[in-house]
Amino acid sequence: MDVSIITCTYNPNPKIFERVLRSVESQDFGDLKVEYVIVDNNSHPPVAEMPIVQSFLARNSWVRVIVEKEQGLTAARIAGTKATTGDILIFVDDDNELDSQYVKNSIKLFEAYPFVAVWGAGHISVEFPESAPSWIEKEMKPFYLERKRKRTEYATIVEMYCPAYPIGGGMAVKREIMNTYSILVKSHNFKTTDRKAGSGASWGDTQINWLSIKNGYAVGVSPDLKFQHLISKKRASLEYILRLYYDGLASGLTAFYEVFPEELNNNDLKNQSIRVLHFSFFNNLFSYFLRLKFRHAKMYIADHFGNVESHYRAFNLPKSFSYKFISSFFLSFVK
Repeated sequence: MDVSIITCTYNPNPKIFERVLRSVESQDFGDLKVEYVIVDNNSHPPVAEMPIVQSFLARNSWVRVIVEKEQGLTAARIAGTKATTGDILIFVDDDNELDSQYVKNSIKLFEAYPFVAVWGAGHISVEFPESAPSWIEKEMKPFYLERKRKRTEYATIVEMYCPAYPIGGGMAVKREIMNTYSILVKSHNFKTTDRKAGSGASWGDTQINWLSIKNGYAVGVSPDLKFQHLISKKRASLEYILRLYYDGLASGLTAFYEVFPEELNNNDLKNQSIRVLHFSFFNNLFSYFLRLKFRHAKMYIADHFGNVESHYRAFNLPKSFSYKFISSFFLSFVK
């Protein structure tokens, strides 16, 4: 199999990005035919002008930089897909320091499990190379996607979240799936975009997983795929966490129904979900305040109203004045 490694980036942190590039350069490719494309999504200064990138390009003729003017991770992924030719696409985020066997082990998994269309890391370690508040280092590594799977797992079930679903960082995908995904985005069937400047929406990864399952494949994770998730100081903050909680959850159901529009007719799900989301909010919030867990209270508010907003958006429901007032009041504490 030919392999295309793709990194989509916007204003990467130079010290972290250098570690990412060196990890790609240090891969044990064996006999694999590999290309590496860095997609610059309007960085300032341009990625190709960064000294670490210029040095990297000079050492590696199989690497190139392209520019995607349309802002956002979704557009950058599609640009990387179009610019490459590999049978397998491996998306390496600009803060993923890969284990030296990552690419080789990805191909071994595809060969051993031909019915799996997407593989992801089962072993992700979180590192804060620029320091972080102690409570974030102690409590929030799972938020930054730390996982330590002990065995290879795959799934064909459709859930909003499943432990066997790969995340976007390190995601290895069969080209046919990314081609189909690209067509659906460009034809506006999939309108839920992934992260872009000012937005923490992040359902593109899961849509790729769902699309694979819908097309008869499984998706999976394996401890043989390992990387370090390098969290910059800018992202190691409560503000960043709250934005990802709210923006990520708020677009979740819309992303789901774009892949499975037939489920929109499930009125029982619509009505039940709204009732459950409103029921215990004040009791749970009070318990956080009672225990003086004010940061957790803010995260709970962002989580709760993100989920509620997700239902309003997905079912195009009118918002009552009381809901608008209550949500704006509470969200003022987390935005």
